[in-house]
Amino acid sequence: MENCSKKWKAAHPVIERYKETQFALAREKGYIECPLSGLRIEYHPVGGRFRVDRTKLINTRVQHSGSDVINPETVRVARNLKNGAWLAAMIHDADVVICRDEDVEETAEMMLREMDTTVEYEGRSMRFISEVKTGKNLGDMKDWKKAA
Repeated sequence: MENCSKKWKAAHPVIERYKETQFALAREKGYIECPLSGLRIEYHPVGGRFRVDRTKLINTRVQHSGSDVINPETVRVARNLKNGAWLAAMIHDADVVICRDEDVEETAEMMLREMDTTVEYEGRSMRFISEVKTGKNLGDMKDWKKAA
């Protein structure tokens, strides 16, 4: 396993430096903070080693900040689903919704409307553009395009 880890670090030096920078910040402050929400992820030294408190959600600032962007939109999607449809899963930056065949078009349009977001941070803005895929199962998903 150690050999695999060494190969990964050699192949991804920028990501490894980012991770080490985050660990250094956590050691210094005792936490890291997501830039958009201010969510704090606390770290604790345990048994002479620096470890994450496993009772808390664990991730890096970048991934948590992605959640800061997608979570409010996901809540709005769940709130606007028709009866008989439900939010089945959140997989990284994807929401999986199950609905009846006759509700696919309306659900897809609503998801695009709710998920497309522009985020402002420190005087800059970034637009997050959503994609919708539809299918009978995850293995059969195809890009959904609004009918012209």
